[in-house]
Amino acid sequence: MNLRNQPAGDEVTSRVIATIAVLLLSAGAILAATVPAAGFDAANKLWEQGKYPEAVSAYETLRAQGQTSVALWYNLGNARFKSGQIGKAMAAYLEASRLSPRDPDIRANLQFARKRVQGPTLAGDPVHAWLSRFTLNEWGTAAAVTLWLVFAQLIARQIWPAAKSALRPWTLITSGLALLLIAGAGAAYSFETSGRYGVIIVEKVQAHSSPFEGSDKTFDLQDGAEVRILDEKEGWIQVTTDPRRTGWIQKQHVELARMHDWT
Repeated sequence: MNLRNQPAGDEVTSRVIATIAVLLLSAGAILAATVPAAGFDAANKLWEQGKYPEAVSAYETLRAQGQTSVALWYNLGNARFKSGQIGKAMAAYLEASRLSPRDPDIRANLQFARKRVQGPTLAGDPVHAWLSRFTLNEWGTAAAVTLWLVFAQLIARQIWPAAKSALRPWTLITSGLALLLIAGAGAAYSFETSGRYGVIIVEKVQAHSSPFEGSDKTFDLQDGAEVRILDEKEGWIQVTTDPRRTGWIQKQHVELARMHDWT
């Protein structure tokens, strides 16, 4: 039985340094997980105490730190709504809906906020509403899985010729489903990338015919009105709610939102 030699001084030092580094990294990871949780709990406590503007600031601080989750956006929307910020609340609900499109509470609160909006706003689109019930990742994953099922069935038919007749109807069904899902994923991606949307976040703003203050006023937009963004120029954005209403407003009056989630 051989004895092990005592590590040399340099080796001991290296091991100590390595151990300290691991401990520091572990402590950093624990701290990174603890601080956001503590901040989120503190923001929730402000909400429970009825300090809604302070809760908004606390949630916004977490958001500025790069935190994002369904709960954070949902609670931020609630705090904004209680603070009288209808448009900002809707923008938060829309972001929460992007992350969890079938959440009943998010959809209910979004609809409740929309009913408070006065004046022109974007109208609904049933096709877009149906597509927005699933995230882009869900569309893509479903299409990929179904496509692989088609390939697996085609391979199985080559390996086991006797199974061709039995597999033929299933191959046709999964092929048709794969095509539908691929089309749905393509349409969802097109909606996600083809347009920019926003929500008015001030009590009232007047749209202008051109991107400067002295131009003619065309129509008014109220807090919470949802708009499609057509163009941007020197701090101004061109928005529309329908073919009859297009105008320019200052960018600071709009909070950018996700793909318009008609429900």
